[in-house]
Amino acid sequence: MARAIKLDTQLAEAVREAHEALIPLVPAGSVGEHLGATADADRLVTHRFEASVSGYRGWEWYVTLGRASRSKVVTVCESGLLPGPDALLSPDWVPWSERMSAAELASAQGEDLPDDAAPESGESVAEAPGEGEAPADQHEEAAAAAVDAADEPAEAPAEPSEVADEDAADDEEREAGDEPSARSPRRRRRRRRS
Repeated sequence: MARAIKLDTQLAEAVREAHEALIPLVPAGSVGEHLGATADADRLVTHRFEASVSGYRGWEWYVTLGRASRSKVVTVCESGLLPGPDALLSPDWVPWSERMSAAELASAQGEDLPDDAAPESGESVAEAPGEGEAPADQHEEAAAAAVDAADEPAEAPAEPSEVADEDAADDEEREAGDEPSARSPRRRRRRRRS
């Protein structure tokens, strides 16, 4: 059976030393009344003080004091701010993947939402398109058409013989006094190079 830790009398009575250890470290006026002392181990005691810090309701300053065996010198081991039993704490952290609704999770994974997965209460539902806006189906169809167009191979450049035939037709039109038909800039560049 474990031996009960005995509260060191000398360290328990060193309230003034614990309070003075906090003064240079914390904002002025933020150390309140002494709340008590707890034995952590043999010759190791933690003093708690009320914390008067904005935004930290119910929190407490602590100072841990210790001393060597057979020594009368009190040493400050550590100090800090800890939540008390009535402290206002933030909620436990939950990973984003566990906070997401089924609709958000399916959307993030690029999956279609099943028909039976209706949004839960409190979840937003997609609004109907406003005036001048296309319905969501049309946006999806347009996106699918763009993907299909990107998958098709591009037109092959004109063969040199085709360019030469077009150039000959233009020359004939000039000789006849007519204006040549409009040509693309690409064909004009090829004509200059050849």
